[in-house]
Amino acid sequence: MSRNRASIGARSLIRLDLTAHGAALVSCTVGGVFLESVVLMGAASHHLATIGIRLLTAEQRNEQHQTPRDNIMFSIAQVALWTCCMSLAIYVASRGAHGMFHAKHLNAIAVLGFAMPGVLGCLTSAALVRRSVNPGRYIDKADALLSAVPSALVLCVAGGALLVDGGKLDAIVGLAIILMLGVRTLVCLARALD
Repeated sequence: MSRNRASIGARSLIRLDLTAHGAALVSCTVGGVFLESVVLMGAASHHLATIGIRLLTAEQRNEQHQTPRDNIMFSIAQVALWTCCMSLAIYVASRGAHGMFHAKHLNAIAVLGFAMPGVLGCLTSAALVRRSVNPGRYIDKADALLSAVPSALVLCVAGGALLVDGGKLDAIVGLAIILMLGVRTLVCLARALD
């Protein structure tokens, strides 16, 4: 009975985490487009990657209950999701490279507002890892930390834009956030091989 209740609680927390990262994805994308912020778009790519990782992890846990049709639909959804993530990363890399030489003014307060849902996503990811009973929990912790770093960097850029040239800082940190996607890929590979 208590194990069943714990399983329901874990599924609810996964849904909450997916919802939080979905809201953060929308918020960062909208903010990135309207404010032309590289760092917000970079954070959006990480929220999209987190959604993909959560869905993949949940699918692996429920693999024995899936029909072949469910597996095909899930594979199609994963390909579409990761294609969007890669496209977003390429867009951020090009905008970041352009912004390093042609930086625009950055509205720090607006960036901060659009980044707030990402903070909630970080908290739900931390709660999810804390409740995990997975043997490869250190890999989950590493991924949760890596999913939190972009939101923290957005907050740092918003604060730093009040003191220095925000546009150039936005471009440099946005490029750094995209490079972190490679590290998250290695973490996911380690989880798959574990």
